[in-house]
Amino acid sequence: IIFIVLSIIYLVYRPFFITKIVGVSMDPSLKEGQLVLASTLDKNYTIGDVVLVNYDGEVIIKRIAYVPGQKILCADLGVRQFTPLPPMKDVKRQLDNLNSHGVHAFVYEIPENTVFIIGDNESYSEDSRNFGPVKYKDIFAKVVE
Repeated sequence: IIFIVLSIIYLVYRPFFITKIVGVSMDPSLKEGQLVLASTLDKNYTIGDVVLVNYDGEVIIKRIAYVPGQKILCADLGVRQFTPLPPMKDVKRQLDNLNSHGVHAFVYEIPENTVFIIGDNESYSEDSRNFGPVKYKDIFAKVVE
């Protein structure tokens, strides 16, 4: 009876997922083909968490890099719309300098109810740098480490 009850609870609430890593966007932390356990119970997402996200009809796995209210200095270099730049002194002057040389640079504030996600293997990851922040409601699980 206990097994049946636990099975019904699992089928209804799906508190855990086991998923297989596809691709190299999370190297070296998570290797292609590796199985990971993710929990739907912990909805307290913060910087550094690896999460499963429903994006554009598929499940992607990425790390949360920025949370709502954070401001990041970005540049649109033609490949990615949001390429975070390193911290700089005198941001206004640096932005003016970059923009005067044809680089679209700007300060971007992460909107409420969204997070900015980036793959650990940044060169081979399609993530928020390409498509912008994702909504909290699209995150459905956090990888248990």
